[in-house]
Amino acid sequence: MNMLRAEFDRLMVRTESQRCWIWARSADIIYSGFFILLAYMTTKSIWSIIMRTHSYMTTDWGISYAGGFVRRGLIGDVILHLSRASGLSFAEVTAVIAVVANLLFVLGAALLFARLRHNHWAWLLIYTPAGLAFGATNPGILGHKDVLLLALGAMLFSGATLLPEGWKRTTWVLCGLALTIPLVLSHEGLVIFVPILFIALSALRLTPPVIGVTALIVLGLGAAVLASVMHSGTIAQRDAMIEAFYAALPPQWSLDSLDEYVAFWFVGQSVTDTFAFVATRNYIALWELPFAVALAFGPIAVAACGLHISRAFSDPKGRISAHLIVLSYVSLIALMPLVIDWMRFFIVLGILTAMAMAMRLRLSCGDRVETLPGAVATPENAAFRYMLGWVLLAALFVLTPGKVSPWLVHFGWNDILTVVLVGIASGCWPVLARKRRQ
Repeated sequence: MNMLRAEFDRLMVRTESQRCWIWARSADIIYSGFFILLAYMTTKSIWSIIMRTHSYMTTDWGISYAGGFVRRGLIGDVILHLSRASGLSFAEVTAVIAVVANLLFVLGAALLFARLRHNHWAWLLIYTPAGLAFGATNPGILGHKDVLLLALGAMLFSGATLLPEGWKRTTWVLCGLALTIPLVLSHEGLVIFVPILFIALSALRLTPPVIGVTALIVLGLGAAVLASVMHSGTIAQRDAMIEAFYAALPPQWSLDSLDEYVAFWFVGQSVTDTFAFVATRNYIALWELPFAVALAFGPIAVAACGLHISRAFSDPKGRISAHLIVLSYVSLIALMPLVIDWMRFFIVLGILTAMAMAMRLRLSCGDRVETLPGAVATPENAAFRYMLGWVLLAALFVLTPGKVSPWLVHFGWNDILTVVLVGIASGCWPVLARKRRQ
């Protein structure tokens, strides 16, 4: 009997030690599992969406919009050339490029946020639908060529933090920024997000050669925008492409739904008419717009306050970086009447903002990242971390209807209420547990 009791005690001690080890490593386990899930779900979704017959996502990779006309952008030209050279279909080449770009995005984001994985304020940048979790919840947005922009941003920001200061980091950042030129040549709307990418320059010493190369890149971007607008095609080409697009539609898509899916604007259209059209396209009423913005950027704003992000933007380079973020937001607001799927652009802008914040935090704090607010679990914040973890978990699995593009944050109110109730219940649980112990 004594031997059995001793063996039982030994097993209990081992179980308790294993439980403590799992609890201590929970942030690492969740972080790794999340990015594995993100890579798997987005890759599976991208492949199935693009390879689907008559997929709009494939069309989106092949065309661009400018001056009221539809044309094939630079990426479309490259994909068409690769398709002819390899003998693969346009959809197969598109799917391969999209999957590779998406995996680069996941890898870059995982490396970028790795030092912040224990910080509960940074969880709002990683695990919320306004942050990186958009892909794990509804990865349809990655069917668009925005994934190239996200991949470039993730690799650019992660490289700027991981590479040692010197010629390696300088070459990485400047080459990455130069890649914004072919992106803009493929889709002029992506110029909205370019200022945020230029925050990577804050990781460099602004020597005359760096400033000179940056000026050349800016000139190249200006030329790319001008070329996109000036060489948008003729009216006959536009009509032919529209007719071909109609013919390729699945039978269940009506002409009205196409009018909500693809827009062709012409000079002279009023802002009111444009907003009315785009609002219908995004299935969101004007009174819902403030709620959409709050859900899209609220977690990022809360994380910025909790992390005291102003410290990361207090030096001269940081202040310039802050102005670049503001410039991207102002550009999106100014161009909203001329951009289709601007709700999708909200998501892309939020993700790039979150990654830019992570880069600035790591550059400004260096090895002191663990000293940021929320980085260490304490008895005072244990209940809050517990509640926040349950709320983010509930949001990840509950908030599914219309998660992202093209409807972004058009959640069902019953789902939002469920997440709120989970938050209240998880917040009450530590209090009840303390009362029972007393």
